[in-house]
Amino acid sequence: MRDRIIKILQTPHHYLRTAEELYKDLGLSTDEEYDELGDTLISLEEEFIITHNKQRQFALLTYFNMLKGTIIIKDGGYGFVDGELFNVHIKEGLTSTSMNKDEVIVKFFDYNGSNYEGEVVRIIKRKNTSLVGTLIKRKNRYFVRALSDRSIIWCSVKNINGAKPKDIVKVNITKYFTYDQVEGEVVQVFGNENDKGVNLRRAYFIRACKKILGHKFEGGLLGDSFSSNELFSDVLCHNRESFSSWLEKTKQSALGFNTPAFCDCHGWKLG
Repeated sequence: MRDRIIKILQTPHHYLRTAEELYKDLGLSTDEEYDELGDTLISLEEEFIITHNKQRQFALLTYFNMLKGTIIIKDGGYGFVDGELFNVHIKEGLTSTSMNKDEVIVKFFDYNGSNYEGEVVRIIKRKNTSLVGTLIKRKNRYFVRALSDRSIIWCSVKNINGAKPKDIVKVNITKYFTYDQVEGEVVQVFGNENDKGVNLRRAYFIRACKKILGHKFEGGLLGDSFSSNELFSDVLCHNRESFSSWLEKTKQSALGFNTPAFCDCHGWKLG
């Protein structure tokens, strides 16, 4: 029934239909089928494929000049949402509280010759619900400066939960203001920028790799000194690799982590 409803709403003179009209269009005849129709319409709305007006008439989003997509926000605060047939340009100030790569609904209007102009009217799903960065103290206020998809995000921290300035922390976002300003609270401390050694940097690299969808990460930190340190509990490796296996996997790797000889690390390492 789902595909049949979408097909009807794509047909000229049927772009806007009530549930009763769809009931007839589909050739339905029983109360059970009417209930199924209602459930399907709710499901399609929850997936932001269709919506309705005040008269309870249903249509595809594009009928109401709306588009669902992922917003890409550029330096300067403007952004784009790509659609299957066209793109929508969002001027600075019209992105609402969306951040880069959030899933959004945009209302589009003026066509400028290459793109439609528009504005974000709803945020469906957040790309970032947490951030990792360095805790900074300025005039008795705390901030975290985080890097996400090559964009700098500033997070005002209301609850530091015992963290100290220059700690590397994870912050859960509690409020969104603009594309690069949010508010949150510290939920985890990974270490401090002044900590000696390069293992924190290795841990950051491993965590970043594990977050990349569609990629497989193998390896981690190995040794008793790491397993007893909760800072590295999520990046441990529990099995040793033979040199030949390590060499072969290194050749196949898309990315390596090289740490030069500093902070008591004498040599080069690949991760």
